[in-house]
Amino acid sequence: MTSAVNNSKSETFLTSISKYGVSRPNRFEVQIMSPNNNNEEDRIVSLRCETVDMPGRTIDTQINDNVYGPTFELGTGLVLSGSINMTFLLDEKYIIKKYFDNWHKKIYDETTYDMYFYDDYVKQISIQQLDYSDNVIYSCGLSEAYPKTVELITLDNNARNEFSKLNVTMAFRDWFELPI
Repeated sequence: MTSAVNNSKSETFLTSISKYGVSRPNRFEVQIMSPNNNNEEDRIVSLRCETVDMPGRTIDTQINDNVYGPTFELGTGLVLSGSINMTFLLDEKYIIKKYFDNWHKKIYDETTYDMYFYDDYVKQISIQQLDYSDNVIYSCGLSEAYPKTVELITLDNNARNEFSKLNVTMAFRDWFELPI
């Protein structure tokens, strides 16, 4: 009886794979628009995004101990991660590095270190999951996003067959599913 159940479960799984396929993490597209208003640079940076985190949500909970019997948790609020990580393949002219450096210059004054107005440096970013035919199957938008951290770039004499990359942590206020 057990082998019949396992065989049926395997057939159901294979049927599901055959009917719905599987998502591939390398099939994605990112659209970034910085406050620098340079469409060509936005396109280059978006194309060179090598990795990106899809945002998530967590429901904050609290134990309800005002009941007789076993306690349970109640949802008390929404917790956003508030940031995602992105990795970019750097170009020879460091256009991507300069792009994020210039975005940072819209966040704070380099001389006085005064911070500029929030609304002047935040932008929306969209992340799209694609199928094998490059059709968008899921899309989400990050609202009020900006580069919180532009990581250091490691230079290495022994890395002759590697490419330079830049890691950027993007802060955001919220995220939402975009219509396809």
